[in-house]
Amino acid sequence: MNRTTFGIVAAAVLIVGGFITLTIIASGPNGLLPVRIQTLNPQGSTLEVTPNQALGFLAFGAFATVSLIGGGVVLAFVLRFLDREITRNREE
Repeated sequence: MNRTTFGIVAAAVLIVGGFITLTIIASGPNGLLPVRIQTLNPQGSTLEVTPNQALGFLAFGAFATVSLIGGGVVLAFVLRFLDREITRNREE
């Protein structure tokens, strides 16, 4: 089994699992696997999001993404300059 096949199978399993989870949650208390609703307050619910919570999540996601990309760029520059200096010193 090569990497591509493994990746496709893993992605398919994750997607199917997500659809099953959504189906169970959407079926509510009368579904195949009943879900007990603990609160109707959207700030305390794990299935609903208030605008402030969504904004905080998006801000955190943006910060994490920018930090990862920025760290990768800095690391790439450092390694590039180190490699260039090693190459110069070997030629001399």
